[in-house]
Amino acid sequence: MPRMFGMARIVPETKIEDLGTNSQGLDMVESLSQSGNNEGRCATHEFMDHVDAHMEDVANNLSIFTLIWAARRINCTVIATLVFAMFGQVFVPTFVFVKGLQASPWQEESKLDDSSDSYLIRVASIVMTAYLWSTLYGTISRCRGMVYLIQVVPEWTWVLGLGIVTLHLSLIATGCATFLLYIQSPDVQNILLNCVALNFIPDMDTALVVHVVAADLQLSNGAKRRLEKLADAWPRSQQRAQLESWHRFSILQRFRMRPVLSLQLVEMSFYSAFAAIALVLTPVFL
Repeated sequence: MPRMFGMARIVPETKIEDLGTNSQGLDMVESLSQSGNNEGRCATHEFMDHVDAHMEDVANNLSIFTLIWAARRINCTVIATLVFAMFGQVFVPTFVFVKGLQASPWQEESKLDDSSDSYLIRVASIVMTAYLWSTLYGTISRCRGMVYLIQVVPEWTWVLGLGIVTLHLSLIATGCATFLLYIQSPDVQNILLNCVALNFIPDMDTALVVHVVAADLQLSNGAKRRLEKLADAWPRSQQRAQLESWHRFSILQRFRMRPVLSLQLVEMSFYSAFAAIALVLTPVFL
């Protein structure tokens, strides 16, 4: 039989499943399942993950305190912004708290009864209290970042210490003032308004910094560049390795080696307990 030319070559059909099994590429299902595996991670790894997150928060969220620390100089605009931020963060919620105490919020006639609407108000108070403390997490993270920054870069520590004290007082005063406002006006609308009205106060140090940025670009740009260098150098720095080695010691040895940092970490852990207590006590006192 004569040989036929020009005929198409018949290639056997290959199934998609066969291509998948023969491929040498990355299995996405297996890779994603292994990415969340925490096996082999110790408490120090978890601690350093938190430290990295707090340092990143300090470097990326410009505050009046971190701006002064990074710029290494101050002027009239910076001083005025610093005073306004501290006044708003500490005095305003403290004033609301003191006025709430003077208004006798513990009167029996202001307490809720056992009606269905009262239970709805109590549930709303729990939800809004949880929302308030979740919004305050950024302030807590920024405060912890300043604590670590003092330890790893001991320069201009006075302004970071001032920021830590200010944020501490602001968190406590804001939480107590919101609690009293809930008791004074125990209805859903007022609870919503009071929660929204106060939750921005601890973030005034980051909100008011825009005035410094607008008034002195040279100062603010220099501070931002230094914070960018901090964020870039931190993962590979000796200070991070030293902090990781410090956490591997026992609790008693940590206190002996870095007593200030140990006390600050213990004190900051009380805020989680304070938030849990607020969730329980708020509906009880309504």
